Amino acid sequence: MTTDAPPVALVGDGLPVPCADGLERPYLSFDMAASTSAMPPVLAAVEAFLPWYSAGHGGAGYKSQAPVLAYESSRLAALAFAGRGAHSGDVAVICRNTTEAINQLARRPGLSGGDVVATTVAEHDSNRLPWARAAACRYVGAGRTARSPPKTSRPRSASGPGRGCWPSLAPPA
Repeated sequence: MTTDAPPVALVGDGLPVPCADGLERPYLSFDMAASTSAMPPVLAAVEAFLPWYSAGHGGAGYKSQAPVLAYESSRLAALAFAGRGAHSGDVAVICRNTTEAINQLARRPGLSGGDVVATTVAEHDSNRLPWARAAACRYVGAGRTARSPPKTSRPRSASGPGRGCWPSLAPPA
């Protein structure tokens, strides 16, 4: 069975984007690891919470306390998902994105230059470099000779050079 629909609906699917040839085409994201859009239920949850949001700087008002409670509740939910409890001694670190999470994680275990971290040659620099700063890296690949990181790390994209559809950097009108 073949389908043209993506496996999971994301906010902005099919959004028309301008291309170098002057035409607009439906946006197709080939960068799901680093730049995944939100799923519609996540957008709905954010929109439902937005009227209650305040900066949460420890103020006494309800709208100052509500986001702190929601944030701390999300930590407990993450711990519960992992089969841990509030009194387990474990901590759930909530990060904005994968790159921030990997940077946080690479700094936590107290690694030194004598320690070895296994990673893959397929990792993007933003995932690979935090580990290389913290310890020696052993690069694992599909072949027997994959023992060092890639020589270059230039962005690869289906809309990259020679692919025919560079997005315009101008904001939509």
